Amino acid sequence: MSASYMLERIGGMTKDPVSENKILRHRLDEFIAEARKNERKMRRFQSLELKLIGLSSVHDLINAVLSPDYATFRWDEVTLLLLDPEYEIQRALEEEGVDLREMPHLMFASDSDDLSAHYQMSLFPTLGPYRARQHANLFPARRRTPGSVALLPLVRQGKLIGSLNVGSYNAERFVRGVRTDFFEHLSAIVSICLENAVNIERLKRQGLTDTLTAINNRR
Repeated sequence: MSASYMLERIGGMTKDPVSENKILRHRLDEFIAEARKNERKMRRFQSLELKLIGLSSVHDLINAVLSPDYATFRWDEVTLLLLDPEYEIQRALEEEGVDLREMPHLMFASDSDDLSAHYQMSLFPTLGPYRARQHANLFPARRRTPGSVALLPLVRQGKLIGSLNVGSYNAERFVRGVRTDFFEHLSAIVSICLENAVNIERLKRQGLTDTLTAINNRR
């Protein structure tokens, strides 16, 4: 927002230079406060993203995605729906000793249609009020019903591989029309990290499988 733009906005309101300066100063203070707020938000998101980039275990990555620091983000509900038609991710978690029944906020889809139903318009984050008919299956273990939600598509090579779902008990927290830059970047990072973790697990499995007998050599 330039000074000339702000002057245009207040043009015609008053011819008093002192009043004009006060109004301009007030608008400038608002602009600076908003810029500082966005900078703090960016740092919070960057901190989470750097943490995710440093993880290679499927289990550790999913745990970090589902458990962001509440004091930092104030997200009341976080769930993850992953496309896993070959049971690959679930198998990797089970081999790490994870009991999937103890992870109610982690869900799996065997068909891409289960995911695309939530992103019919575009592969960009969707913000808006919670609608039971649309969102109940994305928040099955909720403590309370969210007032508003943010759905973040996880996309690789133009295809949906999952959905990161954030709920707030505040109906005004996630509203349509606001910018979603930080959410877009986060969903891209989560998508890349997830693909990387799955590929690492795949390579481990290949290394533990006898190439002649296809028998797992894990001890």
